[in-house]
Amino acid sequence: MYVFSAQRRAISIICIYMTYPYTTWQNCVYSIDRR
Repeated sequence: MYVFSAQRRAISIICIYMTYPYTTWQNCVYSIDRR
């Protein structure tokens, strides 16, 4: 498990709004985390 930093939390929130109709926010955060 990794710590949820403030920046990552903000990214996850953005992902929720951007990818809600298309995919899960978890996939979005996962793809960003792999960069």
